[in-house]
Amino acid sequence: MDVVTLQIDGTEMQVPPGTTVLEAAQSYDIAIPTLCAHPEVTASGRCRVCVVQIEGHDQLEPACRLQVEPGMIVHTQTPEVIASRRMSVELLAAQHPMQCLTCYRNGKCQLQQLARQFGVQRPRFSRRDAVVKDGKPLYPRWPLDEKSQAIGHDPNMCILCGLCIDACRNIQRVDVIDFAKRGPRRNIETAFGQSLNDVECTACGQCIQICPVNAFYEKSDLAIVQAALRNPDVQVMALLSPMVGVSIGEEFGIEPGTRLNQQLVGALKTIGVDAVFDVSVGGDIVMLEDAYQLLSRVRSGKRLPMFSSSSPAWVKYIEHFHPNMLPLLSTCKSPAQALASLIKMYEAPKRGLLPEQVFIVSLTPCTAEKLERLRPEMSINGEPMIDACLTTKELASLLSGLLGDSLMSLPPQPYDPPFDQASGAGMLTCAAGGMIEGVMRTFYELFTEKKLKTPEFSTMRDTDGFAEITLKTGQDNILGAIVHGTGNVGRLLEKIAKEKKAYHYVEIKGCPQGCAHGGGEPLPWNDEILRARRQALYALDSEQEIRKAHDNPTIKKLYEEFLKKPASAEVKKVLYTTFTQRQRYL
Repeated sequence: MDVVTLQIDGTEMQVPPGTTVLEAAQSYDIAIPTLCAHPEVTASGRCRVCVVQIEGHDQLEPACRLQVEPGMIVHTQTPEVIASRRMSVELLAAQHPMQCLTCYRNGKCQLQQLARQFGVQRPRFSRRDAVVKDGKPLYPRWPLDEKSQAIGHDPNMCILCGLCIDACRNIQRVDVIDFAKRGPRRNIETAFGQSLNDVECTACGQCIQICPVNAFYEKSDLAIVQAALRNPDVQVMALLSPMVGVSIGEEFGIEPGTRLNQQLVGALKTIGVDAVFDVSVGGDIVMLEDAYQLLSRVRSGKRLPMFSSSSPAWVKYIEHFHPNMLPLLSTCKSPAQALASLIKMYEAPKRGLLPEQVFIVSLTPCTAEKLERLRPEMSINGEPMIDACLTTKELASLLSGLLGDSLMSLPPQPYDPPFDQASGAGMLTCAAGGMIEGVMRTFYELFTEKKLKTPEFSTMRDTDGFAEITLKTGQDNILGAIVHGTGNVGRLLEKIAKEKKAYHYVEIKGCPQGCAHGGGEPLPWNDEILRARRQALYALDSEQEIRKAHDNPTIKKLYEEFLKKPASAEVKKVLYTTFTQRQRYL
């Protein structure tokens, strides 16, 4: 294999051709500060914080874009380099509101860290909104966009790194934001300055996950939840996602992937939540119904491939971009919505409660759930099934405000019946490939009328953005696919259109790496952190005595007492939903 030999700060190294100077330095543990560079997107060099000096070049070069050359000699710590980097950080800081006291990113902000690194305390330059003409600001502050129920945007926080544009356009293929205007008025916005609520935004939250300074953020439901906790006329019931349980520890300085699900139950009870239910039970229900739907479609040969409908961001994506394929979606609600519907329509009456006397809060890694909960299709008799959604970060904020840092010291408590016992399959709902794995565990036994010997499907785990799987049934093989990240949907459709791939079931999650990389998950993140979150879910699955949704006694009892059978009239009323063709705005 060809290599390029170069020298950085006196260290000789060999790297593959096409490697950038930044990548070469990082591979040899030589630190070069960055702000707009990110491993998931092509570097732009906009921030100029990573500049280095190259012998023979008459100007400083951005390390994130400059590719290595044979014999190149690089200096990263010359006085000119340090002065240039400091100037760039000063200019960026001068344009930033410095609302660190109330910002989620305080202590995690890349700009804040760089300002400390370069000793920038009081920028020498005026903010854009401090420039006055005729007694008025020449460039007034941008208005906040908080019309969306899921995601807010504060352009005043923006440092114009462009990472959010790259995430939306190149990773997710949604492409609703871009640079606009010129000079001091330059900003990032949707076409014609519309709200995120009025364009094709899927609320996946990848802009939040990649933004270094919190210019994009989830719309908080904390005030709604706090008011409910103080209201003696309602019972607050929480739906806890397994992904929240394995990632929230990061907000308290605990190792990624540490399982705190039962400690969270105890914490929620301590702050006044009346009941805590496991969303994995909702996952079991959806997997069971999906398996029966798939069986019906395979036997009839109609409405194939069947697409999963458990990811709210994916559902909104297909409604905007591929509405002709809406009939292929499973008719099931998402696991959280399914469970919430059962609580208000089944469990609440058993407790002598009216639906309006029950306040359901979903604790979720997903920002798109905030949009989903207000969909008219998710209400019954005009009543939303979920009353508030708190992301992992919001829940950590709520708990730290009420309990301090005592999460690890709280005694673990069990979930509340009747939604307290989930199968291992249900616990995989949040993992990329977890839905199809759970569905296939049940489908196999329905289709073949034989017991599945080994519940794990290793080929469905830790896949890249698109993967195919084959379920060997001894009869006709079942062809499935796993897609995570809406940017990979095109790969699936190309396989279907050009290669005539006859898929039977396709799991699609809106976020890359599934819910481990949901828009409401803790920051910062990297591949190792995402892997630790996924592995924690696989461990939860492997430890369960019951591994298949249809073997779960909780589910069996639910069908006996209320739902009757899969696809029954009761199921269609409570657990099924419809979808809406949405507008393309450009």
